[in-house]
Amino acid sequence: MKLASQGGKTTLFMAPIQEELSTTPLQLTDNAFSGMPNAGCQKCGAAIPLPFLTKHLKSCNIIDVDSDNCPANVEENCAQEDVTSADQQPCPMCMNIFPCHIIEAHAASCGESAGNEAIECSTVMEEEQAVMPGPSRSSAAVTDDWLTIQDPTKAMSQFRDSLFHIYEKESALVLSMDTRETPAEQDMALLSFYKRPNVEWARPLHCRLEGDVAIGKGVTRFFLSTCIEKLKSGFCINFANTDVTRLFDGETGHLVPSASHFLVESDMFVMAGRMIGHSFLHGGPCLSGLSPALAHVLLGGTPETATVALEDCPDLDIRETIRLIQGESELSEEEAKRVQDLAYAWDLPCLSNNNRRWLFEKMLIHAVIGRVTRQIKQLRHGLKETQVDRADQTT
Repeated sequence: MKLASQGGKTTLFMAPIQEELSTTPLQLTDNAFSGMPNAGCQKCGAAIPLPFLTKHLKSCNIIDVDSDNCPANVEENCAQEDVTSADQQPCPMCMNIFPCHIIEAHAASCGESAGNEAIECSTVMEEEQAVMPGPSRSSAAVTDDWLTIQDPTKAMSQFRDSLFHIYEKESALVLSMDTRETPAEQDMALLSFYKRPNVEWARPLHCRLEGDVAIGKGVTRFFLSTCIEKLKSGFCINFANTDVTRLFDGETGHLVPSASHFLVESDMFVMAGRMIGHSFLHGGPCLSGLSPALAHVLLGGTPETATVALEDCPDLDIRETIRLIQGESELSEEEAKRVQDLAYAWDLPCLSNNNRRWLFEKMLIHAVIGRVTRQIKQLRHGLKETQVDRADQTT
């Protein structure tokens, strides 16, 4: 109604219904459902529109093994047409034997159906959790035995194992990317996956690389490594009229979040926190090269107790302006004006001989941390969703 009236700007007239409407449920084969995406039911093999799949699964208790229209039976019949023929090979997805002339078509549909089923199960589970009363899975207790382990590496491994034990029977998260697409489209596939809300990131992870024969844990490591590398080098997407969107700026070893308000409003740093935490959970690489001051604040420290260096300031112009008051040398009139203009912009007092050292520290902390407090909060939020915020007790 809101969309049709253009946000309430257009007048709508409601006409009374003059005929009795039929309340008889439509058959799932009706033309009214032809435009909806379908998924195959594993019990009866019927193609069910996705909005009705959950209800159908609850009422479907019979596997129709006698129906020739069942997709599973069609494939089985095709596989049995020539069992004695040497022209047969196993499907790489389900390992069933099929004639060579249909193996390619079967493998394509077999892989797609597996992915769709995992995604559908994920969606159904998230919807059920949204309406179920009581505590969610994210509040499930993780055993604290790992807290008593002195070795940080062993403690983190124990923490992961404890967390995985809670979700080991849950449906897998499916992360898919097509290597035949452009770099921008591949990056959007990663962003779309990690922008999803209300996801239990400790669930099993299934990664699929379309257009490539690679399978197994190597594909998972590739995805996680790609995510961490993109956080450092930038995504090939056009945000705010830039060819490459960088979430972190600065030199290696002094990376800090970008001060772009557009990225904050788009919750890109929540997504970055999810990527970092998800990579940690599944044994992927960590985000290296961060500023020590940022890491200190990200793990719960205060900006005042952080050790901030000039190299942590990614903006070279601001860095050089702050450098002017680092020592005790006399400033020229132009240099003093540069410092004063920057101090006024950040609501700091005038420069004087008495507050020079104090002003230097305040300006440096604000340049590195103060301008990106919202970004740091979003990073913490993303890490908290993956439950990795508990593991920082080992550091």
